[in-house]
Amino acid sequence: MKKMFLVLSLLASHFAQAAVLDFEALYRLEWMQIDRPTLGTPASSKSYGLHSLSLYPKLIASDGIEIRSKLDFFSSQEDDYKQSQLGTMWGQGFSSPAASNAKSNALSRGKDPVPAVVSQLYLQAQQEYGTFYAGRMPLNFGLGITFNDGKGPFDHWSTVFDLIGYKFYIGNVQVFPAISRQSNQDFSVGNSVQDQMILFQYDNKDSGSLLGILYDERKAAASSTANDLPTGADTFGGAGATGGGALSVKTTSFILGRSWDEFRFRIETAIQSGDLGVQNANGEAIRINGYGIASEFEFGKPDDKNLWKLRLGAASGDDPNTKDFEGFAFHRNYDIALMMFNHRLGQKDFFRTNYLKNTARTAGNSLDDEAISNAFYISPKLTTKWKDNMDVVQTLTYAQLLANSTGSNNLQKDLGYEYDFELVYRPRKNVQWSNEVGFLLPGQAYQDGDSRLTAGFAFGFTSRAAFSF
Repeated sequence: MKKMFLVLSLLASHFAQAAVLDFEALYRLEWMQIDRPTLGTPASSKSYGLHSLSLYPKLIASDGIEIRSKLDFFSSQEDDYKQSQLGTMWGQGFSSPAASNAKSNALSRGKDPVPAVVSQLYLQAQQEYGTFYAGRMPLNFGLGITFNDGKGPFDHWSTVFDLIGYKFYIGNVQVFPAISRQSNQDFSVGNSVQDQMILFQYDNKDSGSLLGILYDERKAAASSTANDLPTGADTFGGAGATGGGALSVKTTSFILGRSWDEFRFRIETAIQSGDLGVQNANGEAIRINGYGIASEFEFGKPDDKNLWKLRLGAASGDDPNTKDFEGFAFHRNYDIALMMFNHRLGQKDFFRTNYLKNTARTAGNSLDDEAISNAFYISPKLTTKWKDNMDVVQTLTYAQLLANSTGSNNLQKDLGYEYDFELVYRPRKNVQWSNEVGFLLPGQAYQDGDSRLTAGFAFGFTSRAAFSF
């Protein structure tokens, strides 16, 4: 027994010298409630809680060589949210209680176990002139309106690629060519969805200057398994459309920024164009032509008692009366308000984002899966340092539709105003507790013109805490 213990001790000592295991973690606990998300009558409401734990292990195999991963505990159990970071809903009962008396939710004193999942795993090898990446890894660019890594304490979505790339460092300049296989249906050649991308970015921390461009071209083979874009009246091509053709879509993103002592700004634009591999009922090919722009202007020094931020942006919208698809949707992590463009609101798909969502769900039975699209918005924000560990955040958001997304006569484009009041408390390092209430005064756009839908006042409340270590 002593000999075995000695051997195990020697092996552990050898492993400790060869590799070091380190990790970070984030635990989130959230509650969300919205009264009248449909804005209709009779008023309905939705309320739910979420919690999850994410571990970020890092295995340092050798000098400059790291293997990084992400493990999610209590990840979402809903099929249409499994790719998200939303977490498991409080009260998640047996999925099919009627199948067996042993799985009666009304009689239960326990829960089904939730499996842990690995959502990221990649190699990062640093060298003298750059870093080599390979594996399933997150990607972020600019303000995150298109590529967003989901590293925020309450981010519910993330951009993840299976890629191989090399990032060159030349002073303050980064050059990152990469190739990604987003989908491969089998082991044969050609039945896949693939990205080719290249990043050029100049980031001078001393002067506060930022300038970058990310070009991404996505191609899918001409088959229904590779190009599985949804088609139909609410998605691509309109009624009677067929898909499965060759897809080729180019996304070009730009970021420009500059920082001074009392003023900072960031502006990101993105342009999408290409063939969707979809044909309408007349056999005409459908192209995509969309754009998005987001800007953030900050006024005041970071340590001032009052810090102003102005967010201003627009995303093109699809007109269902035209042949092509002109819409552009921001990444769902980029939120400007508690409810508006974050949760589904109203009784129709005014933003034409159903291609991103499960249409079987409704405004009263869905999580925060809405995105900024088909709209112009302006959103001033004031952060006041009430105490050393407490901030008061006030946000006023106004928005308008850009395109007549429903085809209704006399549709007005005013989406209305939302005022949000948030109290952020940090009782200790790496602990954040946020309580926020929002009030929505919907505009006439939600009435859908001659449809004369009810669009009443709505309010929401969220309490959420994040623990990072």
